[in-house]
Amino acid sequence: MSYLAVCKVNAPLSPQLMDAYIAQCAYCEEKRKGGEVTIFSPLADFSGGIAIISVEKPEDAMKIIASSPIFPYVKVELLPMVSWQFADKLAKQMQAAMAKQK
Repeated sequence: MSYLAVCKVNAPLSPQLMDAYIAQCAYCEEKRKGGEVTIFSPLADFSGGIAIISVEKPEDAMKIIASSPIFPYVKVELLPMVSWQFADKLAKQMQAAMAKQK
């Protein structure tokens, strides 16, 4: 399963934060090569970034996040993702159920 990790920096810019930011880029590249991170994109203003993490369980995604160099400086929201085909099918089922309730 894939998870979207949205990270927002919750600390002022500092030399330590910039060190962690640089280390984070290398960490995510390592995880990308291992197949665990499929997309990593920092935000241009250094206020955070996003990653798509492909693992079996949300606990595995949180382990990757908690081990990352930037973790002490960010607030993380982890969101499960589905394919567009699954989302389309589910939306149609929900639409049909709503139509029956009228």
